[in-house]
Amino acid sequence: MNNGGKINSNMQVAYVFMIISCIIGAFFLLIPLAWLIPMTLSTKKLITDYRKATGLGVCQLLFTSIFGIVAGILVLTNNEKDYHAPTSPNQQNNQNTPNNQNNPQGFID
Repeated sequence: MNNGGKINSNMQVAYVFMIISCIIGAFFLLIPLAWLIPMTLSTKKLITDYRKATGLGVCQLLFTSIFGIVAGILVLTNNEKDYHAPTSPNQQNNQNTPNNQNNPQGFID
């Protein structure tokens, strides 16, 4: 399902944790990368597209390091309501400024 440009910041955090888990797994053996890389790419898809990923979350809990466990918990708690349109820092600062430009102190006339 395409959410029209909406993102989920929890899934971005889960994706970063999966990348860290892949790096840690690569130090021990190359074989775990056979399942860590596909799980990481599936987590990346969840950043912009909502879908139920219970199986992915459980696999992350069982087959990854501590960072993957955190990512698995975030994937299991994934909710369609968590997706929002990305905002730039300028848009966030504009929300905090008063509407009246003639009044720099922000006092109400």
